[in-house]
Amino acid sequence: MRVTKTLLLVFLISTLAILGVQHLNENKPLGISLMFFENGYAHFVAPSSMIVKMSCFSSNDEFFGINIMDPETGKKIRAIKGSGSAEEVFLLPHSGPYYISYEGVMPSCTLKVVKIYPSKKILELEYYIGTISALLLSLLIWREKNENNNC
Repeated sequence: MRVTKTLLLVFLISTLAILGVQHLNENKPLGISLMFFENGYAHFVAPSSMIVKMSCFSSNDEFFGINIMDPETGKKIRAIKGSGSAEEVFLLPHSGPYYISYEGVMPSCTLKVVKIYPSKKILELEYYIGTISALLLSLLIWREKNENNNC
């Protein structure tokens, strides 16, 4: 009985600790420098859903266009057009790969993470484990108190 209670307490405490760590890491700065390939594409992998700020510039104030694509859905996330420089803030809706293409001159671009969101599946799993651990632990404690009162 003690081992079971200890395990449930460990699950409950670790779930709360993980949620706290995720909250602390939401606003940690993270930057990615993009390198375009000869075919006009760049790619990167987002570790989670996040809000990013993309900054691009071209030499001699020449025109450029940037398209950010989600290969999993086939949809365009954002189109950025500018002469000289441009900056946009947008949401990457999920973890996974993203492709970036350019039109006109090849710009230099960087991505800066503004805010990181944990994956919905991970959050649901953490909530379920924490809730079930708390309920089972309280049930075991209640049952033990009732057994002690009946003796």
